[in-house]
Amino acid sequence: MLAVCVWSVLAPGCYLLPDAEAEGECRGNYLGKSVRWPLFKDGAWLERIASDRGGKDQVHVHLEYETQDIEDDVEAFGVDIRLEDGALIERPDTTKLVPKGNYGMGPQGESVVMEWSGRVWTSDESRTGYLRPGRPAEGTVTFERVNNIQAKGQFVYLYLDGSKLTCTFDTPKYSSSES
Repeated sequence: MLAVCVWSVLAPGCYLLPDAEAEGECRGNYLGKSVRWPLFKDGAWLERIASDRGGKDQVHVHLEYETQDIEDDVEAFGVDIRLEDGALIERPDTTKLVPKGNYGMGPQGESVVMEWSGRVWTSDESRTGYLRPGRPAEGTVTFERVNNIQAKGQFVYLYLDGSKLTCTFDTPKYSSSES
């Protein structure tokens, strides 16, 4: 639960609100098939890690989408995104993603996005990687908002075979009942 205090003449007081749930989906054309995959609510969150040097928080966004009706043993795919330390975004910020190195994707030029890695989950393992046909030829990620409690936006993957996935996300800050 989240405590919110309102200081208003009409309704002052503090209220408990239910914890926010992640929302979003991936849709598009994947290997010649029209797909629509939901965001796995327990596999998506914003993480702000306090700096141990008294500096700005490290900011990470974790996203996992449940794949359906695809071959292989893939049950889900997603991304791990590291933003610049202390990142706060109040209006849309779009970054072009291009292949980096032998395997990864990354920002083209200066960006609030520092690192981008694809993930694939199978019944046996979770690993860094991308869905077939592999690493996208290019893409974009747009953050509409990143603050202390939420990351919201979308990313688009474009593959050489013509496949295109547009994936939306609205994820709350990671929290546990132990913290």
